[in-house]
Formats: sequence, structure tokens, C-alpha cells
Amino acid sequence: MTAPRTVPVLAVAGIVLAGYGLALGVVPWAFPPDPSLPNVAAQLGYNVGLAYLSIVIWTVVAVAGIAVFVRAPEAGPVAPASAERIGRGRAWVERLVMGALVLIVLWPPALSRFGPRIEDSYFLAALHRVTCGQAPYRDFEFLYGPLMIALPKAWMGVAGYSMTSYYTVYAGLQVALYVLLWSLLQAFLTRFRDRLVAFVLIVPFVLDILFGLNWIAWRYAAVVPVLLLLAPSREEAGISPARALAAGAVTGLAVGYSYEYGLATLLAGLAVLGFRLAGPGAPVVRLLGAAALVVVAALATAYALVRLAIGDSFGDYLTSLAHVAGGATDLGLGQFAFHWTVLFVAEFAVLAIVVVAGALGLRRLRKTPMTQGDALVIGAGAFALVALKIALQRADYLHLAVPFAPLILVLLLSPPTRLVALARPLRRVAFGLIAVAAAAQAVGHAPLGRWMAEGIARGFLHEAQGRPRVGAVEARGPSLLSERSEAVPAAEALAARLAAADLRARPVLFYAGLWDMAAATGVCPAGYSFYDVLYSDDLRPLGDTAGTPGLIVVIARRDLEALLSDEPVPASARNAPLDRLQAIVASRHAYQSALENEVEEQMWREAIGNRLLTEFRERERVGDFVLMERAP
Repeated sequence: MTAPRTVPVLAVAGIVLAGYGLALGVVPWAFPPDPSLPNVAAQLGYNVGLAYLSIVIWTVVAVAGIAVFVRAPEAGPVAPASAERIGRGRAWVERLVMGALVLIVLWPPALSRFGPRIEDSYFLAALHRVTCGQAPYRDFEFLYGPLMIALPKAWMGVAGYSMTSYYTVYAGLQVALYVLLWSLLQAFLTRFRDRLVAFVLIVPFVLDILFGLNWIAWRYAAVVPVLLLLAPSREEAGISPARALAAGAVTGLAVGYSYEYGLATLLAGLAVLGFRLAGPGAPVVRLLGAAALVVVAALATAYALVRLAIGDSFGDYLTSLAHVAGGATDLGLGQFAFHWTVLFVAEFAVLAIVVVAGALGLRRLRKTPMTQGDALVIGAGAFALVALKIALQRADYLHLAVPFAPLILVLLLSPPTRLVALARPLRRVAFGLIAVAAAAQAVGHAPLGRWMAEGIARGFLHEAQGRPRVGAVEARGPSLLSERSEAVPAAEALAARLAAADLRARPVLFYAGLWDMAAATGVCPAGYSFYDVLYSDDLRPLGDTAGTPGLIVVIARRDLEALLSDEPVPASARNAPLDRLQAIVASRHAYQSALENEVEEQMWREAIGNRLLTEFRERERVGDFVLMERAP
């Protein structure tokens, strides 16, 4: 066998990055999927499944090739620790200041004055159905883990259903997240300047501008404490049962909150244990026992928490999970095509560096003990590779931030490494790439972030001025419209009409883009699916809902006109300077969203729209809303 050659590590990383370029930018276009599938990627000719498979294959080939044929010019040094120490009092002051700043920005009464916004609409709609006595998974579609809805549900059981209640839970989770993030930075970076720089660089990747519980970094942040628990320590060669059980419990909590990223967390933890098993003097029996404890504790914790959250709907949860996951894979629902941008080049370049550094460490695995830093880098890298399976389903800057966020955080912590060949020059290049990625991520946030910031500022102003809210709205039940600073006359008129004596008892289905009007009008809606993308229509068809006695279908006038003309609703063009910059620097999802609107419209047309034309008649109009009922 040819002896390994010493090759500049950056050159090897460049080759790995070029391979990712082909895997994501050439191969999926060369083998397009069925164009009739109801997703944008298929209609554009991009094979998302093949893209991920290509990444995995290339990563395996690259790691094997580097481990066999390449020799590191030098061992990865242990990063020097700062001599500065943080006093306990100062540490807590910093944490309290961080928590206070987050709470001020996300002050719930201020947020509710101009809500809901985007993803918060989804959760408020789901929670509204809960207040109606409906159960997630059994009575309506819920796309995420049971724990994601259990906490706001429990709080609203005390505080009542409202936007303010939801934002209270949301703000509390964000405060806890940022305080713990800062505490983690304090544990690794003892100089304030270093902590501040790292915080500024990681925030764009964990920032949620959509206001949904599904976008808070808690959804995937569990991987970091799990890796810390499973990393080697100076006190023991193996892993104590307590640490293994704790890692499993945290993983189980992650599975209950978001099953896909919880599974990625589990696999990342097992990857670390696998590397430790191959190390010198590894206590094989203890490490295997620890791995078994992690898996058992994760499954047991997830099962117990899910059962506690949803009770006798556990079977419905499993059915829904399997159906949604299957639909996302088989039909590609919600898929976007991947396009290379400045952001994605920087992110995958960071991954390429970690892949090369980790592969070079394989040559020393039998002789070099693993450090905590090695475990963090290896585990975060494994998480990124697994989580890309999920993120590439919808390849925009927000979804693709998730796989890379833990890896970027770990690198910013600069943990000591010995096995992973992250020499100082390589770390500097990685930090430079992270800075580029952070700036590009911020550009991605800019178009929507500007609108969000304006709404938050106006909410604060109105709250500070003590401006009155809309107040009581004539509706069937609690209406979100009452909490707003400004009235929405069209929605209030619809709420009043549906609450009138002749319609109050009749079931209501909101068509397509009006799904969020249920919570606004205080109406407990009919139908299992209630979102733009009909993930669950095959499970509980809207066509069956159309046969509900006395059903009223509320449809936007332009949607009805589109049905009658058999023409799609014209998409609104997004061609502002920030949108164009976003497409180059961050992701090209804006124009794909316009295409997706046509896909969604066709799905609704096939699910129930065509039946409206043949079996229903127009009853009346309320502004731009049309109320339809079954023809006699």
C-alpha cells in the first residue's frame, strides 16, 4: 500500500467542498424526479432525495480516502485556555442582563398588539382547536412533537387562550435559551470580548424571526448538552451510569419536542461513543453499557413524556408521524430545490474542514486519547450530516441553518482538541468562513426581519403610550382580533356573521389560505388538515369533511374566482432590492415560494375545491369572503 502523503489540509478541504458542489449542484439536476409530484423541487427538475444520498456517499468516500492516503502535516494542538477567570457575581450579572434584554425585545403584551405574524399563526390555530376540545393528531393535524404544544397548552389552561399567553411561553423559552447559551460561552470563553464576538456570530443562526415554537433553537439545541455528557472527562475513562442516563433523558426530551432532530441528536451521541470505543485503552464493556443506557433512557423518556402530553392519542400520534414523514418523502411535500449561494458555500466549506480534520484524526484514533473538544466537534459534525436529510427537504437559509448551528457554535467555543486535526491556521480559516456565513445569514433575515422589527417597535410604542386595544369582538368564542391595537374590519365582520343566530351552530371549514381565520374569528373549524400544504389529506380527506351536514365553507373571493376560471391565483412578485440580494447571498426561496403557492392551490382544488363548484352554492358574501353551503 502506498504510504500516506502529507498534503495541505486546506487543499484537501477544497476538494471535499468541490465534491459537495457536484453532489448538490449537478447530480440532482442530472437525474430529475417525476415532475408531476406536488412540490416545487420536482417541478423544477431537482431530485432532493438524490442530493442527500450524494452528500452521504461523497462524505464516506472522502473520509475513507483521507484516512488512508493523506497524512496530517501536524497533530491538532490543544487550544490554549485563557488565563482570565470569570467571577461568580459577574457571571450572573451577565446572564441576568442577557435574559432581561431578550425579555424586553419579546415583551408579550407588546407582541400581541400586531400579531399574529407567521409561524405563530400556526401554533395559535392549533391551540385554538385545543380550546375547542379537539386533540392534536386525533382531531387535527399537528406537524411537530407533542411537547411542542403541551407547554403552551398547559399555560393556557391557567392563563386562558390568547396571543399574550402564547407569547409569554414563547418569550420564556427564548429567555431560557439565550441565558443558557451565554452560560455555555462563559464556560469556554473566559474573556468577555471573545464571548461577545462568538455571540454575535452565532445569533444569526439561532435567531427566530418567525415567532414559532418550531423555530426556537430548543428544537435542536439538545445535541450540545448530550455531547458534553458523553464526552470524555478527566475523572473517568468510561461514562458513569448517571451521565449516560442524563444524556438519554435529554435526548428523549428532544425526541418528544421534535422527533426528527431528536433522532439526529441520538445518532450524534452514538457517533461519539463509537469513536471512544475505538480509542486507546477504551473500557469497551462500560462504553457499550453506556450506549445501551442512552438508547433505553431516550426511548423511555420520550414514551413517558409523549404519553403524558397526549394521553390516549398516542396511537394517533404514531399514525400521523408515519403519514407525514411518508408524505414528505414520497411526495416531497414542501420541498425546495437547492441553489448555491454565498451562505451555503461558507457553511459547506466549514463542514468540509471538519470532515477533513476528523478523517485525519482516524489515523491517530488507536493511539491518541479523545478530548472533550474532539467529542464536541465529531458529534456536531455527525449531527450536521444527519440533520441535512431534514433541512434539504426545504433548502432555504432558515432550514439549512439548523444542521450547521451546533457545529458553528462548537467551533466558536474553541474547545481543546487532540484527535481532530484542527490546527490553529485551520481554525482561523473556519472562523473566517463562519463570519462570512453569519453575515450572509443576516442578509437572509433582512427582508422579513425589517417588517418584523417594525411591528415589534410599534407594539412597544402602543404599549408604552397605553393605547386601547380593539376589545370585545362579536364572535363565537375567543377571538385574537380583540388583542390587537388596530381593528381588522373585514375579519371582524366575518366573525360577527359566523356568530349570528342562523349560522352559529353550523360547522365551518376555512379554505386554503384562510386557515388562520379560525382563531381570528373564534370559530372551531371542521377538517383534519388546516394548513397551506395538505400533509394529511390522504389520512383524513377534506373531501369527507365536505359531506358534513350543514357545513359552511369560507373562501376568499379571489380563490373562488380562480376556481371558476380554472386559472391560478396570480402570485405577488418579490423583486425588491433586499429580495434580490437575499437570493444571491442567502437563498433563492422567495421565488420558489411563489411557485409553491400554485402547488398548494392545486392541492386544495383537488382535495375540495372542485367539489365546491359541483356540490355547493354561494350563500352570501361578507366583504371579500364568500360563504358557501351545499346545494339543495
